[in-house]
Amino acid sequence: MITNSILLQKRSNIYFSSDKDTKAETPKTNDSAIQHLSDSIKIKTIAQDDPSRIDKGEFNNFVRFLETIYPQMHNTLSKEQVSDYSLLYKWEGQNKSLKPVLIVGHSDVVPVSPGTEEDWTHGPFSGDVDENYVWGRGALDEKSLVIANCEAIESLSQSGFRPERTIYFAIGHDEETGGKNGAAKIAEILKQRGIEFECAIDEGMPIINDKAQPKGNRVLPGSVEKEVALIGIAQKGLLNLTISSRREPGHSSKPSPDSAINDVAEALTKIKDNPFPIRTTEPVKKMGKKLSDLMKPPYSAIFANMGMAGPLMPMAAKKSSGLNAQLRTTTAPTIFNSGNKANVIPGNAEANLNVRILPGDSIDEVKKYLNKVVNNPAVKIEPAEGINREPSGISPTDSPGYRSIVSSYKEVYPEAKPVPSLMIGTSDSYHYQSRGLIQNGTYWVYPWKATKEDLQRIHGTNERISKDDFLKMIDFYKNFITNASAN
Repeated sequence: MITNSILLQKRSNIYFSSDKDTKAETPKTNDSAIQHLSDSIKIKTIAQDDPSRIDKGEFNNFVRFLETIYPQMHNTLSKEQVSDYSLLYKWEGQNKSLKPVLIVGHSDVVPVSPGTEEDWTHGPFSGDVDENYVWGRGALDEKSLVIANCEAIESLSQSGFRPERTIYFAIGHDEETGGKNGAAKIAEILKQRGIEFECAIDEGMPIINDKAQPKGNRVLPGSVEKEVALIGIAQKGLLNLTISSRREPGHSSKPSPDSAINDVAEALTKIKDNPFPIRTTEPVKKMGKKLSDLMKPPYSAIFANMGMAGPLMPMAAKKSSGLNAQLRTTTAPTIFNSGNKANVIPGNAEANLNVRILPGDSIDEVKKYLNKVVNNPAVKIEPAEGINREPSGISPTDSPGYRSIVSSYKEVYPEAKPVPSLMIGTSDSYHYQSRGLIQNGTYWVYPWKATKEDLQRIHGTNERISKDDFLKMIDFYKNFITNASAN
């Protein structure tokens, strides 16, 4: 419920506290929904690895922004604030015997890479709106998803809709840094209350829009004649490893081949040259079967029989980093630290290796494999501090939750072919899954049309979403809430 103390007024396009009572306007037009997304982007809810460094004022502004812009939502749903900035909404269903549905989102965004601010066509927190797009950090990941859900709930509650099944909407504030103070705390509260969800829907796979794209700009290999709405039915695990070596430091004029930097560099080279083997998981087999109907030979035959494609599958994976990530546990060196003077051979070197673990593999198996590949007693391979997660289980494609997503896509994007797939990133739904709160499937979707170029904008430069996609995203979630609450 909105109180006078938290009502806001708009000042210079940012929302601040006000002692003066104001009457919040409810979203009535497409233009207002787009403006709400624009205004949300202007609120700099930037993730920080150190929680004490986050801008508390900006996160408070975002909480108050939602309270003001969506009064019907806040009058209809109950709301709890967790760890100050995370939000848990509950829309009470009419049938208490039905397990609730969980919608997962997050309000934080990644920082802009230092030195790239001038590379943005529109300022990263400008929220600029032009003829076709809304621009800024969070336009894709994932203010658009949060605002689309709020718009959907506001609209449905205004119309008098009452869900048959209870709907929960959880908005974490630190997903980009692991969710330990946001989604993890919400999940603990729900576990203590004995809540079990029928299913959960989280950020994830987009609609691949390869139609009319030039050959070098396609996301999927082969010629796919239709738009493909990917639905993640499993999620890869995550492991950060520190690869390190300690040697005697020395003078650069008398180099030895046995140096710490050489050890770590050689270890990374061995790992690069000996990737994890390709393995076709159940989500990828199902994806292949569906995609094969949309492809021309020889890809149609390869994808229809992904588990038996032999040497053809590695060839296809080489042509598509996205397909490669679907087919194997992947490794990526992301940080290298060593040395502090140009003429000194350092005694220490270490690198961070980011590993995304295929379902069916495990953290222990990853460590054993990499130690075998490196095979150097001078090199240590140890889990780094931070987020390390086993891969998820596999969700069914014959469940009410999955059918609700498929129906929602058909109603909003009738030309898009729903296809199950593997979610290669990690997200806040992990915290609900790992505590056993989700009984019949977690699904990862992001209902917007993405080209290869668009996907590079996520966490990158010139993040944006088309106005048409955002408005259809609202319609998708309206349909999903309606479908899921009744199934």
